[in-house]
Amino acid sequence: MRAGALAGGMCVCLMQCPPRSSIRAQLEPLHQSLGDIITTSLDRHAQRGQKLGTVVEPVLRTLTTAKRDDWCRVVDALAPFMKERRLRRLETALSQRRNGLELVVENVADPWNLASLVRSAEALGVQHVHLVESITFVALPATVAHASSRGALGRTDTGDGASRWLSIHRYPSTDALLAGLRERNLLIYSSDCPTGEDDDDGGASSAPKSGATATASAVEGMGWVTAKSGEFAPAVPIEELDFSAGLCDGHRGVALVFGNERRGVSRLLLESSDALFYLPMCGFTQSFNIGVALAMSLSAAIRSGAFPAGSLDEAERIELMARWLLRDVKGARTYLHDAGLEFADF
Repeated sequence: MRAGALAGGMCVCLMQCPPRSSIRAQLEPLHQSLGDIITTSLDRHAQRGQKLGTVVEPVLRTLTTAKRDDWCRVVDALAPFMKERRLRRLETALSQRRNGLELVVENVADPWNLASLVRSAEALGVQHVHLVESITFVALPATVAHASSRGALGRTDTGDGASRWLSIHRYPSTDALLAGLRERNLLIYSSDCPTGEDDDDGGASSAPKSGATATASAVEGMGWVTAKSGEFAPAVPIEELDFSAGLCDGHRGVALVFGNERRGVSRLLLESSDALFYLPMCGFTQSFNIGVALAMSLSAAIRSGAFPAGSLDEAERIELMARWLLRDVKGARTYLHDAGLEFADF
């Protein structure tokens, strides 16, 4: 019986298949960081070539129940089949994601507004975006949808394709959203913007919204005002929010909530919020575009220091990289099979 030595000092029999125990040893857990997994995978690929070796009876998993070791195996198997420059760019982006700061958008009407929100969230390191679509399903603009090609990263002026790099959670109702946020154990901080209805000429009514205090100014659009309806706890300037509370007492973060461009956040969501906030304004203008308001609010949350860049859990970074590779690497199922792993729902 002849034996040949492969790179790395590993010996394998050339006359017969390796025993089953040797096959299973290839699926030992990978207790490494994302960067180490990528480097090890690329080094092995450079030594052995594109064929990683056929494994009999691959382990069967599902994407919904996959564990950290499974996602490590995906990255290890697929990393060599993406250009290293692009792979390292994805790794760098993941290394700057923020843990505990998430975005909620309830029934936004304009798809271009949604594209602006998504772009700002991704650029500021937010990973999770929750969309409530109880009124209508909102699709991203066509130019964004067409950005599903594997082109250059981060080189478009409009931020097309930003949603491809985010974890988008869709809900058919506000009730479903609240259940999802509770399951994620997040504090809910909602923007408070009581608005007026349109006049006949298309302008905003100067009369306060029903139930608002006499000092409240009713404004069309995403207007954050200093006075509000007495039905809820008073809103506070966003700088006064305690963002650090989102990471204490078992909480896993804060969800910043924004509502419809005209109606604002729904009553159900306001009543269920842990705090309400507004953006103070100094001029005659009494409203911000929703994209501007969101960017300002996320910036205020980041300035609090509670959500530093690079704080995303290593296990989640690995899973995100694995999912991106599954999506973008052609022939991913074949390469996974060769590495001894198969997903029943992929």
